[in-house]
Order: sequence, then structure tokens, then C-alpha cells
Amino acid sequence: MMLLLYLLGSFAEIMEQCKPIDEGYALTKYFTQWCPSCQSIAPVIEEISNKIDRHGANLKIRSADCDKCSCPNIKSYPTLELSKDGEVLGRLEGGHGYDAIVEFIMRHTGIEKSVFDGHSAQKEATVRKLTKSDFLSGFDGPYVVLFYSREDDKYREIFKELAKIYDGKLNIGEIDSAESAEFVNRYDIRSYPSISGIFNGLVVPFIEKEREPSVLSLIEFCDKLIEPSFSNLTFEKFNDLASNLEPGEPIYVVFHKNVALANAYFQRMAHMYKFRARIYRSDDQALFEKASIFPKALGTGSDASTSPNHEDVVVLSVYKNGIFYRYTDTFGDEVKITDWIFHTHYKYLTKVDNRNFYSIFHGLKPVMILLTRGEEFVGKMNEFSTDRHLGVPYTDMIFATMEIDEYPLFIPTLLPKLSTPALIVFEPWANLFRHKKVKLTEDNFISAAMDTYALYQKNSLPLYPPNSRSLLKYSVFGVLALGIGLYCSSKTSFAKKNK
Repeated sequence: MMLLLYLLGSFAEIMEQCKPIDEGYALTKYFTQWCPSCQSIAPVIEEISNKIDRHGANLKIRSADCDKCSCPNIKSYPTLELSKDGEVLGRLEGGHGYDAIVEFIMRHTGIEKSVFDGHSAQKEATVRKLTKSDFLSGFDGPYVVLFYSREDDKYREIFKELAKIYDGKLNIGEIDSAESAEFVNRYDIRSYPSISGIFNGLVVPFIEKEREPSVLSLIEFCDKLIEPSFSNLTFEKFNDLASNLEPGEPIYVVFHKNVALANAYFQRMAHMYKFRARIYRSDDQALFEKASIFPKALGTGSDASTSPNHEDVVVLSVYKNGIFYRYTDTFGDEVKITDWIFHTHYKYLTKVDNRNFYSIFHGLKPVMILLTRGEEFVGKMNEFSTDRHLGVPYTDMIFATMEIDEYPLFIPTLLPKLSTPALIVFEPWANLFRHKKVKLTEDNFISAAMDTYALYQKNSLPLYPPNSRSLLKYSVFGVLALGIGLYCSSKTSFAKKNK
């Protein structure tokens, strides 16, 4: 009987529950079912739990499934959170090994190191060395590939960690510049090191958010690559997602009464655009009612005339700023649907960075950009953009900000003698800039932005630079110069990473 009670106590040590532990020290693992890093960390947490229980250490362990529980302020999975009497002491984000987790626990709780002795490490997974033939024959399953030119590249060490985390779930590979020279154009490799995710026709570059290589940002990238596309969205899950949206951030929902038809039209699109947009499917009646969108059921009889059109059975919509908007253009036209998703996925205000630089400056819509340093006038620009978006899923113009210190060649190369901060409008199809000179202040910003917007709508906003000869030069070489600006900025960043 005592043995049974002991075993029951041991199994209860890791409590899977939504309710937080408010007494004593508690380690909470926030996870989702689809997250490979969460699966990799599970046996590590179980081993730690057994050692805690065996030594009677003062630590309770809780596991919270964020697909079922509300997980406020949790931005990545897995996240380990240590608390004492309900007060958070620290968080550890991403997939980590035994030693890192033990050190995290010891640092915040004071538990002796001897409690955790006796860990036997498993055989380490390795990074796959890729060759030309791998690329020529194609890839089976998801891959994250490092293209490198230096043997001491910092990312090579990080990839060893990724191989451990994603062992059996994701292929981690590397290839040197000499071996990959023939197909760098196909994979849009412009400089080294470069990282690409490859999965069932999807090829997406990894853009480092920080100046130094980050395991956490790569884990987020890997998880996004392999997470299921076009998953089912319940009313409860929608409410949880919607409560954490930033202003202007969209959720795409395909309402349907026939999952096979919904998959046929939108599953591949959801996969191909998973890094740009979150596209779900839903047959939840409560969500139908919230959106006031009611798809029809596909007829089962032989009379085709009584069966509804597919566009009434499968309905694409976007939820943005508290409102559902229905796609109303040609159903089944992938080009038009792609354009609609492209236009609606922007928030009120877009920050120009290396991830969206190309799509903005080679896009389909004019862009009004605040060129500034730091946060100067960014709040005002967001206020102006918000007013333009009221009641509509998207506008005829993208509103953006650019941190000019991050692109030091941008103004000297394309907009010589322009004083900043400044408002400009760029026309991607013509490679032309437009600008009206005005000294921006907190008091006049909204009126100045409205004036710029109105003049552009009337085709009266002056070209910049105004000289016709300069204009011709910048029109012809605009795309090239923009590319050089981005390339140089990226090269500077890469150089700093590899010092």
C-alpha cells in the first residue's frame, strides 16, 4: 500500500493543470502539442522531477498546455517559468538541455547541485553534411539549411544545438559555399552565412533579429516551419488568439461546411504563406455566429442545380481590428487571393526591416514612409495610419516607418539632401519617390501627413529629387540602388556577427 501511495505521489509530481501554483517554489512548463522543442524537453523535465521527488526538494512542477490553457505573456514555446508564492522569479525560453535547466533552477531556488547529479547524456544528434546531389535530387521532409563560407562560422555551433533539439523531427543540415555555388540563385543566397527553411515547395529565408546569432530566434523559425498548416480553429481558441493580437494584426479564417473542399482550395496556400499569415479553417457554429458568416452545406444529391457554389460552402475571411471581413473577389483565383492576403496582412503601421524590405519596395501599393531616428513621431504616424484603416480591412496605401540609422545609404543614395525626420511616398511600379518639404513637429504632424496623403491622391505630390535629370537616373537605377542599400546593410550585420 505504501509503495502504491509513493508511486501515485511520484506520478503527480508533474501536474498538468491550467491553474497556477501559488504556494512555495514552482516550475511551470508552458508548451503546445505541435512544438518539437516542447517534446524534446519533456523527458528532461521528467528526469528533473524524479530527482526533486527523490530528494524531497522544495519545488513543485506544473505543465500547462497552451492549446487548452490561457498563457498570458508567453511568447514562445517551450517556456519554463520559476515562481515563488505566485511571484515570477525568472523565465527560460526555448529548448534547452539538462545542464541549462538545472542551472536555471539552482540560480532561483538555491537547491543543491547534488540533487541533480547522476544525469547520463544521450548520444548527440549531428548536423547533416549536405552535397550538390542532395539539392539536385530534392528534399524529403522539412529541412533547415546553413549556407556558410567559413569553418568557424558561429552558426555552425548553433546548428549543433538545433540538431539535438529537433532530432527525429526536423532535418538540420549545412553546406559550404564551394559545394553550393551552382544553386545559390535558386535559393536566393546573396551572402554568407545564410539560412533557409525548405519544406514541401516552401523555401523561406531566416532573417536574424539580433546582431548576434540567437538559438531562440532559430527555434522560433524552426517551429514555424514544421507546425501544422491550416489547423482547425475553435471558438475558444479564436478568443484566446484575438485577446493577444496587436492593433491591426490579422487572423485569417476559412469558414466551411466541408473540410475536404476547404483543404482543396486553401491548405497548400496556408502552407506556402505560413510565415506571412496565420490561416485557419473552422466549422465551429459559435464562430460562424460571431463573424456573421454562414457557409452552406454541399449538396449530396445528384441534381447539381440544387447544390450551392463552392464560394458559398468555403468562405475566406480576415479578422482585423475586431471585425471580420469577407473575401469577395473571384473565388478560386489564387493570384487575386494572394494579393488580398498581401494587402490585408499589414498592420496599421509597418516597420521597414530586412524581412519585409523587398516586399515593400517591390510591391503593388504606394508606401508612405516616416524616415526617422528612434521613436520620433512614430506614435503620431501610427495615429494617422489608424484613422486611415477605420472600418476597412486594408487601404490603398501602406503606412510605414524606417529607422534611417539602420539603412545609412538609403538617404544619401536615393534621397540626397533630404532633411529628416521626413514623410515620403514611394511608388514601387515606377521606382519614384515623392515628397513635400515641411518641418515636422508634434503639433503639425497629423495635418502634414494628411496634406501629403491628399496631395498624393490628387497626383500633386512633388517628385523627389525634383531635378529631371536626377529623376531619370534614380528611376532607372532605383531598384538597383535599393538592393545595394539592403545588401550593404545586411553585409555589415553579417560582418559583425562573424568577427
